[in-house]
Amino acid sequence: MDKVDNDSLLSVIEHCRIRRYSGSVNFEFNNSSSTLWFVRGNLAHAECSNGDTGWKALEAAKSVSVSTVQKREGELPPERTIRVDTSRLLKAMTATQCVSAQRAMYVPIPLHSRLQQKFSELRHRISGLKSFETMQTPATLDVGTRSINSTDRTILEKDPRGSKWVHLSKDKQLVLRGDETVTTTELLWAGAELWKELDSANRRTNENE
Repeated sequence: MDKVDNDSLLSVIEHCRIRRYSGSVNFEFNNSSSTLWFVRGNLAHAECSNGDTGWKALEAAKSVSVSTVQKREGELPPERTIRVDTSRLLKAMTATQCVSAQRAMYVPIPLHSRLQQKFSELRHRISGLKSFETMQTPATLDVGTRSINSTDRTILEKDPRGSKWVHLSKDKQLVLRGDETVTTTELLWAGAELWKELDSANRRTNENE
């Protein structure tokens, strides 16, 4: 067990990143504790003694002074909750370190990862969902006799082979596909939920640029 003098969580993460450390790091702060798992210097998982994991565990400890550090080299993470490059993660944490604790820490999570997680949640509830994809909307896209310019459109297609839900906006489109077991109501609801996640992610990214 290593004793450290008021070291910060950022310093601990940076030290492990530079040394390409693999294993766990447990540290104590303010009568609490957290554990980080690294794989070749990249932070893969975080847990806090209050039960938080991933980003929430980092949020709870990012501004504290660490009093004790215990390393278990070679210990594998029980799961992976952090998928952002550690260099980018450190930049994001440094930028938000002085922000009020009530404000959520912004970390640049890849958009597709957020959508994939949301799609997995939806598929757990509606097993017939097959896939989704996002793409840019062409400058002029004909839909029947009208074109997409500034007003969003939603298109639903169903046939014996399956179903497809498409949401078109001025600059992007989202396609959600399901098999023949998915009802119209289920597809409309799942599509709306996935679009809401896409729109929310885009807004949050723009606010933090």
